[in-house]
Amino acid sequence: ILIFLVLIFSMDGLKSQSINNNVPVLPLKSGDSPLFGKDIIINDQPGQDQRNVAVCSAFNGWIFAAYSYVYYLQDLPALVIAKSTDNGVTWTVLDSGIVTPSGYRFKYMDIVAIGDSLSNLKVILAGVTTNGFPDIGQGLIIKFNGLTGVNEGLLMIQSFIYDIALSTDNNYPAANSNHSSLGVLYSEYTSSADSLIFRSSSNGGFTLDNKKTIAGSSGHFHKVALTYGRSSTFPNGTYYAAWEDNSNYGSIPGHIYTAHTYPYFNSPFTAPVNLDSLDIETINMCKNPT
Repeated sequence: ILIFLVLIFSMDGLKSQSINNNVPVLPLKSGDSPLFGKDIIINDQPGQDQRNVAVCSAFNGWIFAAYSYVYYLQDLPALVIAKSTDNGVTWTVLDSGIVTPSGYRFKYMDIVAIGDSLSNLKVILAGVTTNGFPDIGQGLIIKFNGLTGVNEGLLMIQSFIYDIALSTDNNYPAANSNHSSLGVLYSEYTSSADSLIFRSSSNGGFTLDNKKTIAGSSGHFHKVALTYGRSSTFPNGTYYAAWEDNSNYGSIPGHIYTAHTYPYFNSPFTAPVNLDSLDIETINMCKNPT
């Protein structure tokens, strides 16, 4: 069942937190910034539960943050996208919207920035919304303009999703991508068997133009993780996936598997490797890969 999304934009003034710190914080080397500064509140709204949050950085050092909260007056799930252009010291709200219908909650969120200039800078947000079912919900991928915050529409909406993760090759573009690629990994419930799906974009997040099924399970796929890597050994660039495989719907912990694309970022995945089998004491006792 597809959800119709409506984002209502509003700009809001922000302020950072001021804290008295009795312990001086000194840099390791003269002229360098401290390892840690004072805590900064991204968007000081005490009435919002902002614990479901994701952060990423862009090619130019800008930082983007996304969080969800519940608009309690109408029991509506809402999203906030914020941006910092000064290394996280001050923040402005790029976009603030309410996602309908009521009763849904964002269970998971992930965010990446893609683009090599301000003209093509995009913020990609992925999430899973649930309504009554604690584990399975709607998987959404939404694209925003990284400069203006304008919502540029859905890249994907998919039912019966457990978890979803994003990654990009933005800093070290893969071969066959223009100008960079985006990777999406999600675990999906079906009546016959759970599936682990990888989708990618070869055109800077304009469309998701590649889809691969990595694995299937008669049990239960749950948490997933995705990252990109490139080296002298793998100069083309590849995406690396990790995921949980549990024996049944309520069985946690379980196994952790990993695989990667080869030889290109949008190629089929290698045969999955069971990581917890490396130690007899950890077999079928693992969860939460990252």
